[in-house]
Amino acid sequence: MTGPLDIRRSKPNTGEGALRHEHAGAVFGTDAEYRRLIYSFVTAGVQLGERICCLVSAGERLRALDRLAAAGVNVGRLTDRGQLLVMSVRDHHVRLPLDEPGGLFAWLARYADNTRAEGFSGLRIMLEANWIREKLRPPEADGFEAGIDRLTGDRPGAFLCAYDRRRCGTEAHIWAAAHRDRIDPALSYRDENLQIVPVESGMRVIGRVDPRNRAVFTRALTAVVDRALSTRTDVQLHVRDLSDPDGPAVAALARTARQLNTIGLSLVVHAPSTGLLRIASVLWDELPTGMMIRP
Repeated sequence: MTGPLDIRRSKPNTGEGALRHEHAGAVFGTDAEYRRLIYSFVTAGVQLGERICCLVSAGERLRALDRLAAAGVNVGRLTDRGQLLVMSVRDHHVRLPLDEPGGLFAWLARYADNTRAEGFSGLRIMLEANWIREKLRPPEADGFEAGIDRLTGDRPGAFLCAYDRRRCGTEAHIWAAAHRDRIDPALSYRDENLQIVPVESGMRVIGRVDPRNRAVFTRALTAVVDRALSTRTDVQLHVRDLSDPDGPAVAALARTARQLNTIGLSLVVHAPSTGLLRIASVLWDELPTGMMIRP
């Protein structure tokens, strides 16, 4: 990690690649994947000037704070500013129906509305969803997901249900795939040279792709293609903050574009550098089939 993450409320970025009204599912299987997932999801909220709320199982609040800190989040400062809340979900929040005055949905709706009144652009919530599956029977769990769809559809912000496959087994992937959106830990990466952040229908790449991290970059491209297969949407690749990549990385973009083209979709590359375009012109006489350039 390059340093603790902080939220600057004064100039929220609501533009390029911002995730809004998202209700996503994600599966992680290692602590490293979980840390990357936390960092990526919180980063998206940072870019939008949102408040971040993490809901965890009873008795796991301190552990969650440690995980956030390990992921590079400036826990103390954000908590002091009222921009970060980490809380254990108490049993009374799952009384049925879930949207009764004392239920979880009613509390979340009030908290989201108060968040906006306090000057934040929205509320971004991460739930360790193993707790929901352990507490609720399948019909009730389906009702929970439908309620979150309504909550995120009516208010600015996002909601992420994160499943630990070490606790949920193969069912974790089924639960995550049932969500409106899907975040793959392969799209949640950060080291001293490269950062990959999931955005709506694609990813943003920041830093430099080189031989040391090229495998990470190509795995992320595979992940966005997998997502496109399920959503049938073009892949948006934001590279304004990407330094000139090497030839093999640009070739990987071409392979991705051609793969998408076989299913009638495109790879839309936003704000490529002159270096990237120069490499592309050396490799190909014209853009690969399925690739589109946007300034």
